[in-house]
Amino acid sequence: MLAGFTLGGVGAVLVAAGGVAGAEPLVVIGGTVLGLCSLAMPAMTATALSAPSSYTGVASGVLNTARQTGGALGALYAAAGSTAAGLVAPLAAAVLAYLAAVLATLRATRASPR
Repeated sequence: MLAGFTLGGVGAVLVAAGGVAGAEPLVVIGGTVLGLCSLAMPAMTATALSAPSSYTGVASGVLNTARQTGGALGALYAAAGSTAAGLVAPLAAAVLAYLAAVLATLRATRASPR
Protein backbone atom coordinates (compact mmCIF):
# COMPACT_ATOMS: atom_id res chain seq x y z
CA MET A 1 0.00 0.00 0.00
CA LEU A 2 2.79 2.39 0.88
CA ALA A 3 4.36 2.06 -2.56
CA GLY A 4 1.06 2.76 -4.31
CA PHE A 5 0.19 5.73 -2.10
CA THR A 6 3.69 7.18 -2.44
CA LEU A 7 3.71 6.80 -6.22
CA GLY A 8 0.27 8.38 -6.40
CA GLY A 9 1.47 11.41 -4.45
CA VAL A 10 4.63 11.76 -6.53
CA GLY A 11 2.64 11.45 -9.75
CA ALA A 12 0.16 14.10 -8.65
CA VAL A 13 3.02 16.48 -7.85
CA LEU A 14 4.61 15.84 -11.26
CA VAL A 15 1.33 16.43 -13.09
CA ALA A 16 0.75 19.66 -11.18
CA ALA A 17 4.30 20.86 -11.81
CA GLY A 18 4.05 20.01 -15.49
CA GLY A 19 0.71 21.78 -15.75
CA VAL A 20 2.02 24.96 -14.19
CA ALA A 21 5.20 24.92 -16.28
CA GLY A 22 3.38 23.95 -19.47
CA ALA A 23 5.62 20.91 -19.83
CA GLU A 24 3.49 18.24 -21.50
CA PRO A 25 6.12 15.46 -21.17
CA LEU A 26 6.17 16.03 -17.40
CA VAL A 27 2.37 15.79 -17.32
CA VAL A 28 2.50 12.49 -19.24
CA ILE A 29 5.23 11.06 -17.01
CA GLY A 30 3.39 12.27 -13.90
CA GLY A 31 0.14 10.76 -15.14
CA THR A 32 1.86 7.44 -15.68
CA VAL A 33 3.38 7.50 -12.19
CA LEU A 34 0.02 8.62 -10.74
CA GLY A 35 -1.59 5.56 -12.35
CA LEU A 36 0.74 3.35 -10.34
CA CYS A 37 -1.28 4.26 -7.23
CA SER A 38 -3.32 1.22 -8.24
CA LEU A 39 -0.55 -0.89 -6.69
CA ALA A 40 -2.23 -0.14 -3.36
CA MET A 41 -5.55 -1.69 -4.35
CA PRO A 42 -4.78 -5.42 -3.82
CA ALA A 43 -3.35 -4.71 -0.37
CA MET A 44 -6.30 -2.48 0.53
CA THR A 45 -8.73 -5.19 -0.57
CA ALA A 46 -6.86 -7.84 1.42
CA THR A 47 -6.90 -5.59 4.47
CA ALA A 48 -10.63 -4.95 4.17
CA LEU A 49 -11.34 -8.66 3.83
CA SER A 50 -9.15 -9.55 6.81
CA ALA A 51 -11.42 -7.60 9.15
CA PRO A 52 -13.35 -9.64 11.72
CA SER A 53 -16.29 -11.39 10.07
CA SER A 54 -18.80 -9.09 11.74
CA TYR A 55 -17.13 -6.07 10.05
CA THR A 56 -16.21 -7.38 6.59
CA GLY A 57 -19.31 -5.86 4.99
CA VAL A 58 -18.59 -2.46 6.51
CA ALA A 59 -14.91 -2.64 5.58
CA SER A 60 -15.75 -3.61 2.02
CA GLY A 61 -18.34 -0.84 1.77
CA VAL A 62 -15.91 1.81 3.04
CA LEU A 63 -13.22 0.65 0.61
CA ASN A 64 -15.53 0.68 -2.39
CA THR A 65 -17.11 4.01 -1.41
CA ALA A 66 -13.67 5.62 -1.16
CA ARG A 67 -12.65 4.17 -4.53
CA GLN A 68 -15.84 5.30 -6.24
CA THR A 69 -15.63 8.76 -4.66
CA GLY A 70 -12.13 9.22 -6.05
CA GLY A 71 -13.30 8.20 -9.51
CA ALA A 72 -16.32 10.49 -9.35
CA LEU A 73 -14.21 13.46 -8.28
CA GLY A 74 -11.77 12.79 -11.11
CA ALA A 75 -14.66 12.71 -13.57
CA LEU A 76 -16.03 15.99 -12.22
CA TYR A 77 -12.67 17.71 -12.61
CA ALA A 78 -12.33 16.36 -16.15
CA ALA A 79 -15.88 17.44 -17.04
CA ALA A 80 -15.13 20.96 -15.80
CA GLY A 81 -12.75 21.31 -18.75
CA SER A 82 -9.95 22.61 -16.59
CA THR A 83 -6.56 23.22 -18.10
CA ALA A 84 -3.61 21.37 -16.64
CA ALA A 85 -2.72 24.47 -14.62
CA GLY A 86 -6.30 24.58 -13.31
CA LEU A 87 -5.89 21.11 -11.86
CA VAL A 88 -3.22 22.20 -9.38
CA ALA A 89 -5.71 22.59 -6.50
CA PRO A 90 -7.34 19.17 -7.00
CA LEU A 91 -3.94 17.54 -7.40
CA ALA A 92 -2.74 19.24 -4.21
CA ALA A 93 -5.78 17.75 -2.46
CA ALA A 94 -4.82 14.36 -3.90
CA VAL A 95 -1.27 14.71 -2.57
CA LEU A 96 -2.66 15.49 0.88
CA ALA A 97 -4.98 12.48 0.68
CA TYR A 98 -2.09 10.21 -0.35
CA LEU A 99 0.02 11.59 2.50
CA ALA A 100 -2.80 10.94 4.96
CA ALA A 101 -3.13 7.39 3.60
CA VAL A 102 0.60 6.78 4.02
CA LEU A 103 0.52 8.06 7.58
CA ALA A 104 -2.58 6.01 8.43
CA THR A 105 -1.00 2.90 6.94
CA LEU A 106 2.21 3.40 8.90
CA ARG A 107 0.24 3.99 12.09
CA ALA A 108 -1.91 0.89 11.56
CA THR A 109 1.15 -1.20 10.74
CA ARG A 110 2.85 -0.18 13.97
CA ALA A 111 -0.30 -0.75 16.04
CA SER A 112 -1.17 -4.21 14.71
CA PRO A 113 0.39 -7.28 16.29
CA ARG A 114 2.40 -9.44 13.92
